[in-house]
Amino acid sequence: MMTALVSVKLCKKFKIDIKKEGIKVAGVASNIRGTTACLKKGDVLSVEQMLYGMLLPSGNDAAFCLASFFGKMCFERYNYGDKEIETITSF
Repeated sequence: MMTALVSVKLCKKFKIDIKKEGIKVAGVASNIRGTTACLKKGDVLSVEQMLYGMLLPSGNDAAFCLASFFGKMCFERYNYGDKEIETITSF
């Protein structure tokens, strides 16, 4: 549930269209056990589809994909040095 909440809030913060933004499934995600979403390496699904895959059939693989996607996005938005650091805690 927390992964879904954070994903939706980050979509709002970064103005991401959940129907159009695609997430590619990595090999690590496709090998996760205990999932019923059954994502395959190389699949590309929208954020909305990943959310459905994560919440409806308890897809641990979809949750991993969402966490990886938004984790990379937030990490890339950090500024180092004298510039102010943008954090994701200001929802």
